[in-house]
Amino acid sequence: MEETCVSRVKQFQVDAFAEGRYEGNPAAVVLLGRREGAKSFWPSDDVLQKIAVENNLSETAFVIEDDKRGDGKTVTGYFLLRWFTPGGEVDLCGHATLASAHVVFSQPGMTAGSVCFKTKSGDLVVERSSGEDSVYRMQFPVVCTTDTIASDVQGLVREAFSCGEDVKVLRGGPDVLLVRETWRQIEQTRPDFGKLDAILRKEGIRGAIVTAPVSPSDPVEGERDALDFVSRFFAPNLGINEDPVTGSAHCCLALYWAKERKLVPEDLGSLAPGHVCAKFSAKQMSPRGGYVKIELVVTPSGKLVTHLVGKVMNFLDGVIDLEE
Repeated sequence: MEETCVSRVKQFQVDAFAEGRYEGNPAAVVLLGRREGAKSFWPSDDVLQKIAVENNLSETAFVIEDDKRGDGKTVTGYFLLRWFTPGGEVDLCGHATLASAHVVFSQPGMTAGSVCFKTKSGDLVVERSSGEDSVYRMQFPVVCTTDTIASDVQGLVREAFSCGEDVKVLRGGPDVLLVRETWRQIEQTRPDFGKLDAILRKEGIRGAIVTAPVSPSDPVEGERDALDFVSRFFAPNLGINEDPVTGSAHCCLALYWAKERKLVPEDLGSLAPGHVCAKFSAKQMSPRGGYVKIELVVTPSGKLVTHLVGKVMNFLDGVIDLEE
């Protein structure tokens, strides 16, 4: 009989990009201990995937504390971070990064203002807000949109969303982006998931974003604060018909709307480091709903990056039996 090793590890479930209870995007965060030297302590990918399926949330994040330590003033610690959906591992996930930061900052001894996650998409730094509890700022890369999608693929995407040829279909990094005219069209979006699943799988596309601007003359009903744009995100190919709030999608959305409003100059070299080119308040109009504040900021090296700001609400914590 094969020997199995069982360890008990902490797991948390929190709601990211939430303004209140039972809003935002739920994510599970599993703390897998600390790496020392070359040993990483990652369980097998099969085990990580099974945990994500068992949780049945849009994302489960797995965190290992790295042996590289911070200075105790800026970055308290460095962490290895991976994300799994029920359908597989992904290279970048905004809301589960926010959730992971919240859990890490909640651990005893974490007193500094920021942490650094090492991921397949590079190092991601998350800062805690000095003015509000459970509010965090993440720096992500910007994502450009292109019109390189073949016309027949555009047609199939429009068909899946029951919209006409006047709807712009673009590629935004790993996703496809559809641009509508009003927030009501976003709210009423009902895609054919079978058709959408087929085209996303065939073309190797992560998911589909639909977005529209919000005009001051036609504000979103029931919202206390003004919004700049709204969106929704669908990924049936990843086992997620609709993601409640998708932080990484806003790396594409922020740059798209900034360019539409001519807020980003072609030459960033004339701008001082730290210059904020654009600020947006956005809502993802899923049934749960969630809010993202975004800034496009120039780095000291003259590069444009996306800052995503969101709030996290605790839901539950416990211990899971990890068997290998």
